[in-house]
This record gives sequence, structure tokens and C-alpha cells, in this order.
Amino acid sequence: MHSKMKTQNENLLREYLNAGLIQFGYFTTSFGAPAGPIKFAFSLLPSFPALMHATAQALRPLVSTTAPAARLLATYDTIPLGAVLAVETGIPLLYPRHNAPQLAPAFAIEGAADVGNPVTLLTDVLLDAVPIIEIARRSQRVGLPVKRLRAIVATERLDQSALAEHTDIADIRALITLEEMASFWQTNDLISKRLSHAIQDWQSENTPFIP
Repeated sequence: MHSKMKTQNENLLREYLNAGLIQFGYFTTSFGAPAGPIKFAFSLLPSFPALMHATAQALRPLVSTTAPAARLLATYDTIPLGAVLAVETGIPLLYPRHNAPQLAPAFAIEGAADVGNPVTLLTDVLLDAVPIIEIARRSQRVGLPVKRLRAIVATERLDQSALAEHTDIADIRALITLEEMASFWQTNDLISKRLSHAIQDWQSENTPFIP
């Protein structure tokens, strides 16, 4: 990793913890089942404008590799971050309607785009393939093929084989991996060695995690 990018990412990791965007503990699902030792709350980024801007700047090199005619498609939770990225890169932003299941396919994606424009999908954490597949299909139905996937954090829990089977996404990149995050936190005494191991064990499990 480039030294400047490494320093930038390390600063972000500290600030994410300070802002409470990443939390540790014994989390459970709404049904009381174990959900994992870590919880991501990047939906709170708009409450920290400077941190959201810094995140967008860090993501810019990953997003700017797209073709000039491409569009950036945000998931519902990353619409504010996507808007900042659109300003930073000049790439037009598309986003899903929150009540899309009740709408005709033509109205499921908001924004201006020509049919056939390649789309880069922006999400916060690469964790569950199901919502990614859903929004990629929604975009495909209106003639906007999702070719690339970008995220803040990549985890080993993402089922990339499911993405390959159900979408045309061939280019998947994240700002940093959860393994790198846990290693940095432990090395800098921000989390315990035991918690770091718990995060790694959780990544290798097949049980679902619901943030």
C-alpha cells in the first residue's frame, strides 16, 4: 500500500472509532441469535461532515478509474457519501428509490442516465451479497449494467461466487479490508488481541451477520 494512502487510511480508522462508526461487543439479531463482535454504522457519516469528506477523498482514486461516461450508483445508506464523491470526481450520481419494490422498474433508480451507461455501485461494507444483487438487478432492468463495486470495507464474509453468478460485476475493490483494520487496531492498542481474533473467527463463519 502506498505510504500516503496507508497514512490516510490509518487516520480514517482512528476517526471511525472515535466517531462510533465502528462498534465492538456481543451483538445479536432481532431474533436474539448471535450476530458478531463488530457492528458497522457508516450510515452516521453525514453527522461527521469532515470525516465523510475525508472518506470520499480516500475513495476517489478507486472510483475515478471508471470510464468517463460511467455513472455512480449509491446504495440507500451511501447516498450522502455518493453525493460527495460525485462532486469530488465529476461522475454523475444515481440512487435507488427507498420504496422501489412498490414502484414500476422504470422508477426504481433516480437520476439522469442513458441506457447502456456502465455503473459503479458504491456501498459501505462488503458483507452480504443479497442486497448488492438486488440493486444490481434493479439497475439492469432500467438498462444500466453494474460493472464495478466499490466499498469502504471489504470482509471475507462476502459471497463473491454469488455475485459472479447473479450479476455482471467483475471489478470489486474496497478502501481497506477488515483484516487490515483489526491488525491496525490491535497493533496500536485500540482493541485487544482477543477481540482481534474474535473478528477473524467471525469472518470465517458462515452464520449471517445483521448490522
